[in-house]
Amino acid sequence: MGKSALLLVIVSLYSWTLTNSNQKNIFLEREDEQAFYEEKVLAREQALSGFDMVVSNTVSDFDNFRIDLLKKPYRDGNFSMSALSSTNNVVTVLATGTVGRAEYSIIGDMIERGGTKMAALNIDGPISSARGVGGSYLFTGVNTNPDDLEGMATGQGPNASGVHTVLESARIEMEDGLRPELVTGGKIGAGGSFTYGENEFVDFDRLSDTILSLCDVPNPVCIMMDGNQIFAGNDVFGTREEPVIVIVDGNATFRGNIRGYGVLYIKGNFNTEVGQPRWEGLIYASTSGGQHELRGQPKIYGAIVLRSTDTDGNPVATVEEKEDLEPISFTVRGEPQFFFSSLALSRLSFLSAELTTMLKSEPIRVELTNVRQAAGNMPTYYEVQ
Repeated sequence: MGKSALLLVIVSLYSWTLTNSNQKNIFLEREDEQAFYEEKVLAREQALSGFDMVVSNTVSDFDNFRIDLLKKPYRDGNFSMSALSSTNNVVTVLATGTVGRAEYSIIGDMIERGGTKMAALNIDGPISSARGVGGSYLFTGVNTNPDDLEGMATGQGPNASGVHTVLESARIEMEDGLRPELVTGGKIGAGGSFTYGENEFVDFDRLSDTILSLCDVPNPVCIMMDGNQIFAGNDVFGTREEPVIVIVDGNATFRGNIRGYGVLYIKGNFNTEVGQPRWEGLIYASTSGGQHELRGQPKIYGAIVLRSTDTDGNPVATVEEKEDLEPISFTVRGEPQFFFSSLALSRLSFLSAELTTMLKSEPIRVELTNVRQAAGNMPTYYEVQ
């Protein structure tokens, strides 16, 4: 009887020990599962936060913001994020959160859509030489408010390139002579227009015809000048509220501190020499070839077009015809500054609704596509006004 009782006690103790051990194992397994679940949640939250951050920065500066940050400590884990250029103007954005054994990644592709129809400087024709002398000159595609007292970019968004060429050969020449990051190349489009990426740019034939037709009949906004002209002193042409069209049948040279608002259409070369001249609107210089030299400290807000025509002053439309035109010579020295400004161009509506429509910028949109491993509802695009 004593032996039986002892055996019962041993069996009971073993059963209790086994049961207690199993319960502890189950408890530990559940604790481990709970800990792993929490690690996964934290890793996902880190990835989501990092993804939102890298997307936001890429939207703010699509052309320049790039990052490749690897395993930076954050709370109980680390995070990585990157925004790297790939093919076809696509920026691939990636964020990864790692906490304990859990890792969560989100990846997506960003591409820029829409945008402006103009650049700060537009070259339509072949280039024989392009020279940038000194490092203080500026061509910026950042949309600039000319009303800003400092005269600098106000963060309205990179709605244009600094310099755009119609011909690929001209792009190469401009890149060799200027800072390469300023220049983008295009391909010829229908009717003398040109494109960059998926953006349709201005039809220069139509733009020229529209400007000249406004002054074919007597028009109080038109100022006609025969022969070569020197704009000197402190003369003022037009106002922001009432811009004008100045047509020069020859070369135009800026000296001194002149001010101009509207369209300056030059049937010859455009030059700046000394002083601090300022023009808000559009400067359009069209001639066979052309030798344009910009010096001093001019500030141009809006857009400039330098165009080569045939010897009769007529534009041509195809790539082959454009390549055969007399080439443009372009030199910039000192501190000229050229700011793309949709506001300065929009003020030309006083002159012509059609002209404004042709030059009007579309809101730029940065699309976020092909998001992988993302939970919940992710936005499909971000828009920059």
